[in-house]
Amino acid sequence: MDVSDILRRTGGVNAMARELGISPRVASDGTAALLPAIMGGLSKMRDRAGQGQNLEGVTAALKKSGGSSMAEAVLMPGDTNTSPGNIMLQEIFGSPQVSRMVAEDAAHKAQLDVAILRKLLPLLSMLVGGYISARSGSGQGDGSNDAWMVSLLDFEVDGNPLDAIMISHKLPPKQS
Repeated sequence: MDVSDILRRTGGVNAMARELGISPRVASDGTAALLPAIMGGLSKMRDRAGQGQNLEGVTAALKKSGGSSMAEAVLMPGDTNTSPGNIMLQEIFGSPQVSRMVAEDAAHKAQLDVAILRKLLPLLSMLVGGYISARSGSGQGDGSNDAWMVSLLDFEVDGNPLDAIMISHKLPPKQS
């Protein structure tokens, strides 16, 4: 199961739509446009932490941002404090400038309002980070969770989507 499936099945897309006062369709389209960059940023974080297979650096950063409670916060009724999502975005993208570029790129691709995507981005990062934290914290000792995370963050064949965004904005891709 990929992250998009998890977001749909757990009600994450509908929760973000409700939070932002947008339709589930807009939330779904925005998620589809933003998710590759978030996953690309997590992949780069993993690579910076140690030669491509070190998941401890990713899970430690996610736990620092709030762990599985990030997803719970978005899924609960009421306003969501997006500070954990912004902390996570800082960890994976390195700067608010890159977060803005990601939102602009996604808005262009999905033909959506960039202001909506800027608000969606921290909520989505909280859901993704929370789900990955919950899955990594449920270790069954058989390595299946590590294999799942490695498969989520593997962009060797198609290239990292975050690199394409950086290049299109004439910034060098952040070194892994």
